[in-house]
Amino acid sequence: MKKHGMLAGLLVGLVWTASASAAPIVVQDTYWGGKDNGYGDVIGDISKFDIQRLEVTQTETSFVFNFFTNFAGQSGSHFQSYTQGNTGIVYGDLFLASSWNPFGSAADNYKLDNASTGTLWTYGLVLNNREGNSGGAVSLYALNGANNADNALLSDEVMKGNATWRNGQEVLVDTQSATTSYLGDIGTWVVGSGVVSLIVDLSLTNLLSGDTLAFHWDMTCGNDVIEGEFAITSVVEPGSWLLLGVGLLGLGLTRRRLRHKM
Repeated sequence: MKKHGMLAGLLVGLVWTASASAAPIVVQDTYWGGKDNGYGDVIGDISKFDIQRLEVTQTETSFVFNFFTNFAGQSGSHFQSYTQGNTGIVYGDLFLASSWNPFGSAADNYKLDNASTGTLWTYGLVLNNREGNSGGAVSLYALNGANNADNALLSDEVMKGNATWRNGQEVLVDTQSATTSYLGDIGTWVVGSGVVSLIVDLSLTNLLSGDTLAFHWDMTCGNDVIEGEFAITSVVEPGSWLLLGVGLLGLGLTRRRLRHKM
């Protein structure tokens, strides 16, 4: 009985270890991205558009993305006449991939990196009801195109007129594209004081078997962009845990038979 108790305890310990939350990770905004039109990190009014950092936590397949930005609470409030449909500048979608491959280097703040030169994003998290500031659902899309222009609407497709914005940045998932496919609603987004938060479950993706997760987020003008990657805890699929449990149980029974033969 003691052996079986030890085996059960080992299984519980392994499952608990897999489900434990990783420590919160902070990614500061040191990314500029092109084309910055000579402004550097933030185009226009810093009090409107500055993104300071991302703070992210993981619990198994669940993630909380907290984007700290002066744009929180201002979606749809600015420059309606310079946007398609006169919606004003609104929150962008969150683009994800398993690894980050930006153009350039940290030394130049990746100032030439854009949708055509940088990372190919493989998933997009769409913020529903983005024109408001009361939050809504988050929908997951697979991005299957050969390049980001196949899958995304760029800042140049959202903005218009005699205005200055960061050109060439992916800002929205093109949900009407033949290369994007809807996978389901996976969470919610909310706005707090100085923060836009996405609370999502990424179990429908193939992003969680590796060591890192790459991301890209901005508002639809791209006046400030935060992009980068962070370490994640890889998640073993439930079937693998079942196989591990069966294997350990078999090992325990084999040892018991050998003891009885002795």
